[in-house]
Amino acid sequence: MAVVGKDKVILSLLSVPKMGGSSYISVLPTLVKNAIKKELYDIYITDSLRVIGENTAKYAGGSYIKKRWASLIEDKPKREQTGEEIVAQVIEKTGLKLISST
Repeated sequence: MAVVGKDKVILSLLSVPKMGGSSYISVLPTLVKNAIKKELYDIYITDSLRVIGENTAKYAGGSYIKKRWASLIEDKPKREQTGEEIVAQVIEKTGLKLISST
Protein backbone atom coordinates (compact mmCIF):
# COMPACT_ATOMS: atom_id res chain seq x y z
CA MET A 1 0.00 0.00 0.00
CA ALA A 2 1.25 3.47 -0.86
CA VAL A 3 2.10 5.92 1.87
CA VAL A 4 -0.87 8.19 2.59
CA GLY A 5 -1.57 10.92 5.07
CA LYS A 6 -3.15 10.21 8.43
CA ASP A 7 -6.15 12.36 7.52
CA LYS A 8 -6.99 10.09 4.57
CA VAL A 9 -6.74 7.00 6.77
CA ILE A 10 -8.91 8.50 9.52
CA LEU A 11 -11.55 9.77 7.09
CA SER A 12 -11.61 6.41 5.34
CA LEU A 13 -12.12 4.57 8.62
CA LEU A 14 -14.86 6.96 9.69
CA SER A 15 -16.76 6.38 6.44
CA VAL A 16 -17.47 2.69 7.14
CA PRO A 17 -20.09 1.26 9.49
CA LYS A 18 -19.22 -0.31 12.86
CA MET A 19 -16.87 -3.27 12.53
CA GLY A 20 -14.38 -5.18 14.58
CA GLY A 21 -10.75 -4.05 14.70
CA SER A 22 -9.45 -6.75 12.37
CA SER A 23 -12.20 -5.96 9.85
CA TYR A 24 -11.12 -2.32 9.78
CA ILE A 25 -7.54 -3.36 9.05
CA SER A 26 -8.60 -5.66 6.20
CA VAL A 27 -10.87 -2.99 4.64
CA LEU A 28 -8.45 -0.06 5.03
CA PRO A 29 -6.38 -0.59 1.82
CA THR A 30 -9.54 -0.61 -0.31
CA LEU A 31 -10.93 2.47 1.45
CA VAL A 32 -7.71 4.43 0.97
CA LYS A 33 -7.47 3.34 -2.68
CA ASN A 34 -11.04 4.53 -3.29
CA ALA A 35 -10.34 7.85 -1.56
CA ILE A 36 -7.26 8.40 -3.74
CA LYS A 37 -9.25 7.52 -6.89
CA LYS A 38 -11.94 10.02 -5.93
CA GLU A 39 -9.38 12.74 -5.29
CA LEU A 40 -7.68 12.10 -8.64
CA TYR A 41 -11.06 12.15 -10.41
CA ASP A 42 -11.96 15.45 -8.73
CA ILE A 43 -8.66 16.96 -9.87
CA TYR A 44 -9.24 15.67 -13.41
CA ILE A 45 -12.73 17.19 -13.53
CA THR A 46 -11.61 20.56 -12.15
CA ASP A 47 -8.68 20.68 -14.60
CA SER A 48 -11.05 19.89 -17.46
CA LEU A 49 -13.47 22.61 -16.41
CA ARG A 50 -10.60 25.07 -16.03
CA VAL A 51 -9.41 24.35 -19.58
CA ILE A 52 -12.96 24.71 -20.95
CA GLY A 53 -13.30 28.03 -19.13
CA GLU A 54 -9.89 29.16 -20.38
CA ASN A 55 -10.71 28.31 -24.00
CA THR A 56 -14.09 30.04 -23.77
CA ALA A 57 -12.58 33.11 -22.12
CA LYS A 58 -9.86 33.39 -24.78
CA TYR A 59 -12.48 33.12 -27.53
CA ALA A 60 -14.77 35.70 -25.91
CA GLY A 61 -11.96 37.95 -24.68
CA GLY A 62 -12.65 37.41 -20.96
CA SER A 63 -10.55 36.39 -18.00
CA TYR A 64 -10.13 32.95 -16.46
CA ILE A 65 -8.63 31.21 -13.44
CA LYS A 66 -4.97 30.49 -14.09
CA LYS A 67 -4.25 28.28 -11.06
CA ARG A 68 -5.07 24.59 -10.87
CA TRP A 69 -7.38 23.30 -8.14
CA ALA A 70 -4.68 20.89 -6.98
CA SER A 71 -2.26 23.76 -6.38
CA LEU A 72 -4.92 25.72 -4.48
CA ILE A 73 -5.67 22.95 -1.99
CA GLU A 74 -2.07 21.98 -1.28
CA ASP A 75 -0.58 23.19 1.96
CA LYS A 76 1.46 26.33 1.66
CA PRO A 77 5.16 25.88 2.47
CA LYS A 78 6.11 27.37 5.80
CA ARG A 79 8.52 30.26 5.83
CA GLU A 80 12.01 29.43 7.07
CA GLN A 81 12.88 31.35 10.23
CA THR A 82 16.15 31.90 12.00
CA GLY A 83 16.57 31.07 15.66
CA GLU A 84 16.64 34.74 16.59
CA GLU A 85 13.29 35.34 14.83
CA ILE A 86 11.67 32.42 16.66
CA VAL A 87 12.99 33.62 20.03
CA ALA A 88 11.75 37.16 19.32
CA GLN A 89 8.27 35.82 18.46
CA VAL A 90 8.09 33.71 21.62
CA ILE A 91 9.19 36.64 23.80
CA GLU A 92 6.66 38.94 22.12
CA LYS A 93 3.73 36.50 22.34
CA THR A 94 4.34 35.39 25.91
CA GLY A 95 5.38 38.75 27.33
CA LEU A 96 8.64 37.38 28.72
CA LYS A 97 11.34 39.76 29.84
CA LEU A 98 14.90 38.96 28.85
CA ILE A 99 17.32 39.34 31.78
CA SER A 100 21.00 39.39 30.93
CA SER A 101 23.51 37.72 33.24
CA THR A 102 26.16 40.46 32.91
